[in-house]
Amino acid sequence: MRDALEFLCIAALPVVLGLATLGFFRARVRGRERVGFFALAVGNALLLLTLASAVLLAFETQLRFFYDASDGDNRTRVSRRWFERHWRGNSFGVRDDVDYALRRAPGRRRISFVGDSFTAGHGVANVAARYPNLLRARHPEWEVHALAIPGLETPDETKLLRDLVVRGYVLDVVVLEYYVENVGRFVPELRKYFRALDRPMPQPLRFLMEHSFALDTFAYRAQTRWMYARGYWSDVYARAFAGEPWREQQAAFDRFRQLVERNGGAFAVVTFPTLAGVEGRGAMLERIDAFWAQRSVPHLDLLPVYAPHPVRALAANPHDAHPSELAHRLAADAVEQFLVERVLPGSSAPR
Repeated sequence: MRDALEFLCIAALPVVLGLATLGFFRARVRGRERVGFFALAVGNALLLLTLASAVLLAFETQLRFFYDASDGDNRTRVSRRWFERHWRGNSFGVRDDVDYALRRAPGRRRISFVGDSFTAGHGVANVAARYPNLLRARHPEWEVHALAIPGLETPDETKLLRDLVVRGYVLDVVVLEYYVENVGRFVPELRKYFRALDRPMPQPLRFLMEHSFALDTFAYRAQTRWMYARGYWSDVYARAFAGEPWREQQAAFDRFRQLVERNGGAFAVVTFPTLAGVEGRGAMLERIDAFWAQRSVPHLDLLPVYAPHPVRALAANPHDAHPSELAHRLAADAVEQFLVERVLPGSSAPR
């Protein structure tokens, strides 16, 4: 009911403003009076508002009734509706179309992917099209679990896995999915950036955004472009991987690895590169690869897998840099080979 009233009000705007504009100019013509500067300004403003309201109505209709896509931070009404339509949790409270058991099925390997929105499939409407589900379909002899929640970073993922182990969840092969920008958790200026995004818009813009899909979307995209234009992404990650944030990230990695190994699991890592065009991706990923090599942990860097493909094909949509269905298929191919050749043969976990 609320959505219908909102749309009716927006749809009525061009009609009301159009009639007001027509009445204003008719009155000037009938009066045969000389149109002064003030009257001309009022008339032009009414005409401009009428045209603007018609454009707004066109965008509102498209975004409210036809457009179905996520955005990178899930801040818009459009994106939240996408999640309502396409996101379903299972018995573990994570996104999937099958429930998980605490105990392993006899005679089957268990592959537990622990990660964030990349593994959860942010931006992919069909959960069967994300890489853990593709692997499950290819290997019915495996139990494939996607223990992934958008927004998690290494310390959160450690807590998630620890809580499951306490409940009796049995580990076999645990694959930590890492996104190269997650080092941002340990960067004060990035925490400041995200706090700025979380601040509510000032009134009356906030009121208009709460009642219009179009204005909400435009305001979010303008805010994001403004923050990017201030240079938050130019070299912040390169500095993070060269300083204290990277040392904190390494310590978080070690705590996760130790949790897995203490509980009898074999451990491996898959790293996703950023798809948002941040410079220096290769150098960052080389540091990550060297770290895991020092600890003899199998590590798969997906940057070489994605490098031959244009970003527009790898990203979920122009406003969401999460992996697309193509990117998930490519990841599934690479992860499958990685598991079969480098992880499972040398796994010391019980079979």
